[in-house]
Amino acid sequence: LQRLERITGRMPVARTVAILAPFLGSRQQVRAWLHNPHPDLGGQSPMSLIQAGKAEAVADMLDAALAGQPL
Repeated sequence: LQRLERITGRMPVARTVAILAPFLGSRQQVRAWLHNPHPDLGGQSPMSLIQAGKAEAVADMLDAALAGQPL
C-alpha cells in the first residue's frame, strides 16, 4: 500500500485503510477491497476512483457504511 499512497496521495488511501482495517481484519483483505470492482461505485474499484481524483465517492460510501449501510 505504501507505493499506492505515493501514487494517489497519502490521505485518501490512508483514510480508507484506517476505516477498513478494523472491519476487514488484514492488509490483504483491505487491498482486495481496494482493487476489486464494487457495485456501489458503478462497478469500478475504489482504488481506480481514488487514482482518478474521485476519492470523495469512496469516502462517501465509507461514511455511509459507518452509519450502518453495508459495504
